[in-house]
Amino acid sequence: MQLRARVFFDDNTRFDDVTELSWISWSLLIAFSSPLSDVISVSGRTATLKENYWKTVNIKVQALCPSGAITLRPSTLLGVAANLDPQLGDVDLGSRYGLQFPARAKGETLSVDIRVNSFNAKLVNFQIVMRFDSTEVRATACEAGPLNISTHFSAQPEPFCHRFVTQSPKTTQLNQTTQLKPTKPLN
Repeated sequence: MQLRARVFFDDNTRFDDVTELSWISWSLLIAFSSPLSDVISVSGRTATLKENYWKTVNIKVQALCPSGAITLRPSTLLGVAANLDPQLGDVDLGSRYGLQFPARAKGETLSVDIRVNSFNAKLVNFQIVMRFDSTEVRATACEAGPLNISTHFSAQPEPFCHRFVTQSPKTTQLNQTTQLKPTKPLN
């Protein structure tokens, strides 16, 4: 993704996209950065989403002054929800768009969607084991959903929820939901 920045000056001068100026290089005026380069890397004005992340990643744009004449350099943050679709043969948990797991208050239900990317291949004898920190959430349901899926939930010795897809010769997608309740606020 190509990053852009709108710049406003005290004298009401405005550049709607400073990266498109023809008379000066944008890299002399601003810099983009990411605090989590293993999640979202930034090179020049290109941001690359590399990993899912549980909270918003703040991409920073900061004014530059190569001469050092201006010491107070304004900056702003753009919050980005790092959330990838599953790769071929991969499983993805949580919301498809935005944050994977939105904030929830203690006792509120958190639905965890489960998606598998099979790229039209049949899902037969497929198993997903979902483990979670019982100090953060507790499972309240491990629902079978509309597909021919059996489920098993156990709270001891370690909380988990199993999903088995068996004998589903027509199934090419898995879209299921597990219900969890936070034991304390999730932010």
